[in-house]
Amino acid sequence: MTTDYSAAISPIEDIIEDARNGRMFILVDHEDRENEGDLVIPAQMADAQAVNFMATYGRGLICLTLPMNALMRLICQ
Repeated sequence: MTTDYSAAISPIEDIIEDARNGRMFILVDHEDRENEGDLVIPAQMADAQAVNFMATYGRGLICLTLPMNALMRLICQ
């Protein structure tokens, strides 16, 4: 059974605007793949409240992308 959720999916322009304004959004993959969603927030806006929300309600892994120089600073401390 396939349900049409197209009315609930935001246009990409709205999602980009949300990201620019530091708002969290849900990024979903295609229903024929894993059919799951990820909570996403720009890293510079990921404060303790946002991380707590993701841990409480997302209940999955919390991932962060880092540029290589920042990663090396953390590893080499």
